[in-house]
Amino acid sequence: IQITNISDNSFTVSWITDKESIGFISFGETANLGETVYDDRDQGVGQLRFTHYVSLKTLNPEKVYVYKISSDDKLYQQKTASTLSKTPSLPWSVYGSIRTASGKVPKEALVYLNLGKGTLLSGFTRDGNWLITLTNVGVDIGSEDKMDITVKSSEGTGQFSTNTASGSIPDITLTDISQVSTKYSSAYD
Repeated sequence: IQITNISDNSFTVSWITDKESIGFISFGETANLGETVYDDRDQGVGQLRFTHYVSLKTLNPEKVYVYKISSDDKLYQQKTASTLSKTPSLPWSVYGSIRTASGKVPKEALVYLNLGKGTLLSGFTRDGNWLITLTNVGVDIGSEDKMDITVKSSEGTGQFSTNTASGSIPDITLTDISQVSTKYSSAYD
């Protein structure tokens, strides 16, 4: 289970299961839970998946929430962040594409981005492509800041490190998932 995209009014929970299942989270301010949210990729009807990506939204700042994922009976807790004291600078985006070792588009994958400061961010693939907007970082991003990218899928995993000054990066080969193309853009491009 990975917690990412923590902000003052939301956070994301993602996980991978051994068998395809419908991903959802029951949550609330107490162990009584009360609300249920399905995978961000599902449109009202849960779909069978190996990777699960659920965002809890419209939460209150600095509040602890209790939640339970659909494939586990354990109760977890997560606190939302405080409200940012300053408006974030114009958003940057990190994006790319993923292929399996055989060159095919993976059915699904989760992508995690760690800038080494601020919160861990995440996204998921659509047709092998992914995009993460850097608005939840909560700090200014410098031109030489390190970026660690981790990809997790039922078809393999991979990692890549670079810095924000790299710009467009050619296709690279990662363990079990190859031909990952990673780029970034800023509002200043």
